Parts: sequence; structure tokens; C-alpha cells
Amino acid sequence: VRFRVDRIDELPDETLLLLDFKTSSTAKGKSLWNGERPKEPQLPLYASLLEQQGFCVEGLAFANLSARDACSFAGIASAVHAPGLNIPGKTKVRTRDNFDEAREGMRASVRALADSYLRGDVWVDPRDNDVCDRCGALALCRKLESGVLGGDEAENGDEE
Repeated sequence: VRFRVDRIDELPDETLLLLDFKTSSTAKGKSLWNGERPKEPQLPLYASLLEQQGFCVEGLAFANLSARDACSFAGIASAVHAPGLNIPGKTKVRTRDNFDEAREGMRASVRALADSYLRGDVWVDPRDNDVCDRCGALALCRKLESGVLGGDEAENGDEE
């Protein structure tokens, strides 16, 4: 597998910090890596691939760049490396265990997505149903067959 991380910083202890530059007018946050189907799996995937090659990834962050607003980091790390790049957790006292737990959750979601892809799973199951509002191929969509769409969408799909 070939991939290209926007930026990899080697920290003084020879561990790695991965950065994904974002130039959107809306800053990206670390919550986009959460759950079984993260909205932005790119950095967790890169971290998993690098770890398989023997590297130690100790931080992941979006580097939000905006010409109009202040630039910022949003990410997680095993230690505080910069504002916005913190040890994850919901309590004031955070430890290395919090980071390890968050990274294991990301590894598990990346593994599950990869396994699904390799099995050839092609279920019609969009992460957010509002993408259908912007889709130009509703007439070809198999969501109508699966009954995922309800109400007006399903009725419009049945019309000839």
C-alpha cells in the first residue's frame, strides 16, 4: 500500500506526530475519528500502517489552516505537544492510558473497515442519509431496494 501523509514530525524521543493539513473554512476536529465508521479515517489509517512497519506514532492532528481565521491544531497525543494537541479524555486528569485507549479504538475501526472492504461488502449503508439530498444518481441507487429510504424518497423511486 502506498500512501502520503501531509506531514510527519519526528519528536525528540524518535516517535512520530502525523499532521493532516485542512484548508476548509470550517475547522476539522478530532471527533471525526470516533466511532465504528469515522468520518475522516485518513490519519488513523496512516497511523495503523506506519505502526505495522515498526514506527511509533504518538500523535495525530488536523492542522487547520485558514487565511481568514487563526490556524489551529485539533488532535490527540500521548503528551501535550502544542495547543489543541492534547491527551484525550473527558476528565481533567489525563494519562497515557487515555491516549492508548483512543488509539486502540481507532485501530479497531480501521481494521473493521479494511476487513469489510476485503470481504467485498457493498451494502448500501451511507454514514449520513443527508448525502442522498445531494446525490444525482437516486434513480440508480439500491437504497430503494433495501428499504433504507423511507417516505417521499421511496415513493418517488417507485414512480415511473
